[in-house]
Amino acid sequence: MGTKILRDVNVILDKGKKRMTHLLRIIETIDNKGNNLVPIITNRFDLSTEEVRSRLSFVGQATPEIDRVLRD
Repeated sequence: MGTKILRDVNVILDKGKKRMTHLLRIIETIDNKGNNLVPIITNRFDLSTEEVRSRLSFVGQATPEIDRVLRD
């Protein structure tokens, strides 16, 4: 089964005066089982959508390791 990427957008989080100054990237994909929407938030613009997702071979599992994997 191929990877299903639903959306890849750049955003700035904004809530009134608490606007972020850094651009973020949100990639929406489907988990490895094909059941759930998984949003991936990163600041890695140097990687393709597939590269970001492939670094997260555990997409769909809740884990604190996501930040570390994306920074490596």
